[in-house]
Amino acid sequence: MLGRTNSGFVPYVEVAKQVASQTGAGLIELNQAMLASPNPDDLVVSDGVHFTTKGYQLITSLIAADVRTREFKKEHV
Repeated sequence: MLGRTNSGFVPYVEVAKQVASQTGAGLIELNQAMLASPNPDDLVVSDGVHFTTKGYQLITSLIAADVRTREFKKEHV
């Protein structure tokens, strides 16, 4: 989106990490995963905000992996 940069998200991510830590909520670092992608621009449409099919596939795979990890820990506690 016009005027937004990845570095501009850092303060939001840090606050989200703090809140997750304080509340015990899960946190999936989507921005980090997107930047690690071979072509991050393929994950969002031209408006820079909404996801493409590839973007949604990334998000759902991260959520599914997190849920599987939590379920595994829950069953083996």
